[in-house]
Amino acid sequence: MTKLNSNIIHGSFLYLILFLPIAYVLGNLAINITIFLIDIYFLVNLAIIKKYDFRSKILKLSLIIGALLIAHSLILNIEYTHKAIFYLRFLVFPFALSYVIEKNYLKLNLLKHFYIIFILLFSIDLFLQFKTGQNILGFDLKTINGYPNHEISSDELKNFRVSSRVSGLMGDELGAGAVLLVFGLISILFLNNLQSKKEIIFTICSFLIILFFIFITGDRSPVIIFICFIIFLNFFIHQIRKYFFHFIIILGILIYLIFSFSPVTKYRYIDNPIELTNNKEKLFSKNKLKNILTTDWGKHYLVSLQMIKDKPLFGHGIKSSRSKCKNFIKYLDEKYRLRACSTHPHNILLEILVDTGVVGLFILLFLVFKYFQIVYTKDKNKLFGTSNKMIFLLLLAFILPIKPSGSIFSTWYGSLPWLIAGFAITRNKLEV
Repeated sequence: MTKLNSNIIHGSFLYLILFLPIAYVLGNLAINITIFLIDIYFLVNLAIIKKYDFRSKILKLSLIIGALLIAHSLILNIEYTHKAIFYLRFLVFPFALSYVIEKNYLKLNLLKHFYIIFILLFSIDLFLQFKTGQNILGFDLKTINGYPNHEISSDELKNFRVSSRVSGLMGDELGAGAVLLVFGLISILFLNNLQSKKEIIFTICSFLIILFFIFITGDRSPVIIFICFIIFLNFFIHQIRKYFFHFIIILGILIYLIFSFSPVTKYRYIDNPIELTNNKEKLFSKNKLKNILTTDWGKHYLVSLQMIKDKPLFGHGIKSSRSKCKNFIKYLDEKYRLRACSTHPHNILLEILVDTGVVGLFILLFLVFKYFQIVYTKDKNKLFGTSNKMIFLLLLAFILPIKPSGSIFSTWYGSLPWLIAGFAITRNKLEV
């Protein structure tokens, strides 16, 4: 194969990386096809060149973990063994993604600019739906506090006791906040090493804009992740630390303005959570905590703890909440049983412990630590910059188990941490 043909093939697969944010708007099928093609391209090239770089040991570790996951499912939950097999695509994906990007090193600005344009258009469409009730394609705000519009009484509308979920181009899929969080921040952070004051100020202003649009989606978990990410930046990125106080002040003003001009948004983030946990109680009172446990999330957590106690070391197998949760409802008090079971525990930590136990948790934490080593401690040739470190901090904020979350073993939500990891280990410059 000539060098020209090789460059054309490498370049064609860069367009799959460009397509990724669109794939997350289209849904699981588009995501799976895109990731599968990128993985196959990487593995075929790996078989041809028969060598990889300093990341090869961690790739081998990832494949070993994938094999253990398959064996684990065969033993404990054979019904979902196919899920474990297909999970290999995510374990390979970070290396495949970084490989494709690095093979197109001279076109990286195209990638960055495309993501920025996508986020800009996506955000405009979200704002249009937020203000008018319909997006550019005519999609309505169909979900209000979990119920269709026609089930909301006029009194509730009058008192703003409803909360919108703005999804824009995603229609019924309520994941716009996560798309903005991941692809918005990657478009800002990728190749951004904060080398000048102008670059730092631009980055902080971009953070505020992205956070504004995440706020109006009504997606609370991405907001929590974003705030954790900013806190991590303050501790670990000295260029941001100087402006942290200013950022907090401007952020406070921004949130105040959003809540002042949009009572529905205020209800979603402030009033509704308070009502769910009884606003008459103090924040950390015993009764307040009991009220949290009576919410759907609290019930999911309680039944998950029962499952963990039953098999703490190795768990019940992939997707076991879906198939085995009903067997553990009987251990809960009567008031916690209704809607206690779901397709997953809605918390990353609990899901890993339920499905793979303490052993599985430690193995995954070890893998995250190896990613940390790539970016922070084994960079003798200065191949990774501040941008890699910031994206890795985004990964840590994303997997931090302090908020409700999607399933780590699903396609849509479960692929996002691996995508972030791929950008984190993509080299800023190539070895000479």
